Amino acid sequence: MSFTFNDIQMYGKAAALIIVLMWLAPMQILAEQTKTKHVTVEYEYVAGHNINPAQAKQIALQRAQIQAIADEFGTIISNTTTTHIENIQDGDDARSKVQVVSLGLSDVRGEWIRTLGEVQYSIAYDNDLGMIVRVKASGEIRERISAEIELKTLILRNGTTERYQDNSFITGDDLYLLFQAPTNGYLAVYLTDSEHAYCLLPYQYQTESAMPIEKNKGYIFFSVDQAPQTMKSIVDEYHLTCGSEVEINRIYILFSPQTFTKAIDEFGEDILPRHLSVNDFHKWLGKVRAYDTQMTCKAIDIDITPK
Repeated sequence: MSFTFNDIQMYGKAAALIIVLMWLAPMQILAEQTKTKHVTVEYEYVAGHNINPAQAKQIALQRAQIQAIADEFGTIISNTTTTHIENIQDGDDARSKVQVVSLGLSDVRGEWIRTLGEVQYSIAYDNDLGMIVRVKASGEIRERISAEIELKTLILRNGTTERYQDNSFITGDDLYLLFQAPTNGYLAVYLTDSEHAYCLLPYQYQTESAMPIEKNKGYIFFSVDQAPQTMKSIVDEYHLTCGSEVEINRIYILFSPQTFTKAIDEFGEDILPRHLSVNDFHKWLGKVRAYDTQMTCKAIDIDITPK
């Protein structure tokens, strides 16, 4: 068979169309299988007497989000039973002690993608119960049809080994992150307070939009000493501070097998990391998670106490 120029051009277009359709087919199937819904949830959290309002609000919102997902998509419950037999010798009396331990695990079948509109809080106090926080929030949730990528993420204080894991800091403490993933991918890390979201990773002068990660490799971030020789010159080290009252910050750890572009930010004053407003950050986070169904997002709360 011979082809004229026009025949080749048309054949090329047809082949390209077939390739595109083959590429889109799995994505369309995945999109059809993945349910996304808008929900509104109200939740009441009895915080007790020994907690500050900022932390109580965060816990109330987290539990409200989990409740909304569970109500819509249900939970996954697994049960593991372990039997331990211990032989006891008491003089001439020998006997066996049998201990049965049953561990039940529950996980929701979805994730909270983004919050829509303003979250409404009200706080009341009861003499017996202490602080009671009521929260109302609207958002977009997505059903999880496969297991989330299991990540090893430890927040470290004033040290770079696992024994320094801690979520409570005092002004002047050093912050480090231990990270490991079972697959190659890309990583970004943000810290948020009530006003700003600070980009901790990738580093300020790093050219990549997200940190490339090698599977099964352990990383210690924010430490010049622990960084590869080729990266020591661009590593940012962080010392946490706060004002006269305890601050509750949240660290977002975002990992995906496919590359993604971090949020648009700007250089901060003095030695602060690059940052954007917390509202713009959550808008960006909602969009990137809506389009990337493989992204894993872990949120870890830390508290910083003045000296």
